[in-house]
Amino acid sequence: MNNQSIFSFSYLPLTIHLECLESTTLPGYLGSALRGALGWELTKNPQVYSYLYENRNLQRGKADVVNPYFLNVPRKKLIYQPHETLSFDFVLLGDAAQTGNRLIASLSKIAILRLGAQRSVFRLKSIVQASNQTILWSSDRGILQNPESVLYQTSREISCQYCSIQLKTPLRIRRDGELLQEYDFATLIRNITQRIKAIANNYGGSIDSRAAERICQQALHVNRFSSQLYYKELKRYSNKQITSLDISGMLGTMSAEGDLTAFVPWLLAAELIHIGRNTTFGLGEISLVID
Repeated sequence: MNNQSIFSFSYLPLTIHLECLESTTLPGYLGSALRGALGWELTKNPQVYSYLYENRNLQRGKADVVNPYFLNVPRKKLIYQPHETLSFDFVLLGDAAQTGNRLIASLSKIAILRLGAQRSVFRLKSIVQASNQTILWSSDRGILQNPESVLYQTSREISCQYCSIQLKTPLRIRRDGELLQEYDFATLIRNITQRIKAIANNYGGSIDSRAAERICQQALHVNRFSSQLYYKELKRYSNKQITSLDISGMLGTMSAEGDLTAFVPWLLAAELIHIGRNTTFGLGEISLVID
């Protein structure tokens, strides 16, 4: 295969805008609160809820099953005043994009959304397709347009001698049941290839498995790699399990130098789809600087 067809998958990026209805201070990390609040509302549509939120059951309880969506969440703003907007991304992967219409129809019936331990009150303001900024639904005009999934294919070859990777939200990669606190370049690349393969195999798409294995082998020879990481403790409360669960991970930056051109398509995809565990809470979001 050539560089243009190493892998491909479809996705549907939705930006959800909420309007704050009361002065409030929200938790420092909103991933769990947003996922939980949306999940509670989506239980009113069992088919959509089951496919998105109980996917592991559909996969017969397999461990580490990739989920068909992930969140991008706001990270810096904690205090909201009435009429201010809270925005986040709900991204559907592969075949899950076909549930976009039903997801929007279900969310449009939400009167209010309550976030965090204080049950702060927000209302759904609009849903926008993030890839082209098309307004799909608004509170004053209803459904305006149907969503259209986007095909992601490997990018054209980009020459690269240096890459900086910033961990925007905690990264969780486990090995033998233990959370890693140090990474090498090969570990990152293998995690990326495994995530893309899981998305393609479970939700439609394609991947050249031999190319994926070759790039993993090449990553073993990237020796000029450095990291400045620190451990970020993070917990979420599970209403289903009635307990607090650990979703701590690593934050900071990593960098690699050398002939990195072959790795660029994989890294750019990871910037879109996140890496590591618990991406449904918005974890594993990265940003790249490529030179």
